[in-house]
Parts: sequence; C-alpha cells; structure tokens
Amino acid sequence: MLVLDLVGIASLGYLLMLRLLRTQRGAVQILLLPMHEGEQMQEKLYALHLRRRLLGEGERCAIIALDTGLTEQERRALARFCLSVPRMYCCTASELPTLLQTIRK
Repeated sequence: MLVLDLVGIASLGYLLMLRLLRTQRGAVQILLLPMHEGEQMQEKLYALHLRRRLLGEGERCAIIALDTGLTEQERRALARFCLSVPRMYCCTASELPTLLQTIRK
C-alpha cells in the first residue's frame, strides 16, 4: 500500500511539473538547432519531433535546423527530410529572419 502511495505522489509531482513548464495556449514555440557537418541530423531531428508530439506541443512547436557548415549533399538530404516532417524547416543564417517572420504569422 505504501508503494502505491509513493507512486501516486510521484505521478502528481510529475504532472504538476509538466503543467508548470508548459507554454501558454496559442503561443508558438520555435526550437533552433545548429547542424554541423558529419552529425546524425535526421535521427536527432526526428527524435526531437517525436518528443514534442508526445508532450502535446507538436502543433505549436516549429523546429528549425540551421545550416552551420553542412556539405551540399548533407544540405539536400536535410531539406528533403524537413519537407517530410510537418513544422520542421531547414535554413541558413541569412534566411533565418524571413523564416521566423513567416512562422510567427
């Protein structure tokens, strides 16, 4: 019986923590991830996308993969991957301000 009480208290604490860390309703979250040459980009981005969906933030959260030194082949693969996942974008540092304006609208 004590074990069930402890599990209940721990789950209430976890629920409270998630509610406190949650963003305001309707607010857009933007996660900016710099991508370097030779990284496991797709695995990292897809894991982040799944984590956002599991937390219920998938519709309000946009993920931007910022190109900070990718080769041309990696850049094309990243662009194809970002097109296949909703609310995931790929850009360079010069394209970032215009992309942020379009996401916030």
